Amino acid sequence: MRVLVIGASGFIGGAVALRLIREGLTVCALVRDPAKSGRLEEAGLSICTGSLDDARGLARAIEPVGAVINAADSDHAAGVQIILRAIEGTGKTFIHTSGISVCADLAVGAGGGAIIDESTVFEPIPQRAARHAIDLAVRGAAAAGSRTMVICCPLIYGTPAWPGRESVQLPHLVSDARQHGVARYVGPGLARWSHAHVDDIAEAYAAALAKGQAGALYYPENGEIAWGELAAMIGRELGVPAGTWAFDDAIKVWGPRALWTYSSNARTRGRRIRADLDWGPRVDGIEADISRLAAIPR
Repeated sequence: MRVLVIGASGFIGGAVALRLIREGLTVCALVRDPAKSGRLEEAGLSICTGSLDDARGLARAIEPVGAVINAADSDHAAGVQIILRAIEGTGKTFIHTSGISVCADLAVGAGGGAIIDESTVFEPIPQRAARHAIDLAVRGAAAAGSRTMVICCPLIYGTPAWPGRESVQLPHLVSDARQHGVARYVGPGLARWSHAHVDDIAEAYAAALAKGQAGALYYPENGEIAWGELAAMIGRELGVPAGTWAFDDAIKVWGPRALWTYSSNARTRGRRIRADLDWGPRVDGIEADISRLAAIPR
């Protein structure tokens, strides 16, 4: 099968693309500038020019492939609609990447929060409603003769496929702690997020491509952790204290992510992904990855 990976130069997309190449699949990376794609070609990816903002280029890149994976932007509604129109009635596969902030609450650092699995119906907070609508549109498109799925990713950690293309949360929190001399968490730090290693995430995509069900939602995860616990790990590794700070201060410095990520609960359980895909996490190394990040020169 020929697979188009959108976002192959990024953290999730890079891991997925290399995993599919090891599977023996032909992987095409959608890139804006082919002149900057040398490392992708060296890794065995072919190159297609385009982006989620380029309707004509995107549709052209989709035409010869049997599957499309969007690992570039969970919130690009216009690009997703282009993909859905291009594959409508073709039987082609589309796997869209979402993230569990879509099911985050407004805990402001407090514990609790609902535990949800792939069968749970929930109402997103207003700030994540647009993302939730995209996820529902992708899944609903299966009724139009396409094999569409959503993989909703948790906090992801691990060594990136491409040097310098790190994940989001852990690298940011380590950098912030190093810069300010304190590993910070919001409020009581009891809010919890699910997590998984990037290698297990890439395995989830490969499994979904091989045998995922049309219209499915999948939650890959390997347990959960509180933001305060993460801060304590980071503090120990860097030799700085862990400490709380007020939500209003966090919003000013960290922006909206302080609301729907660093102070929220997003507690998922991947029951369907285990049942449908026979998937299960194999790597449990969040502390080891904090050590890796702490050792990266400033």
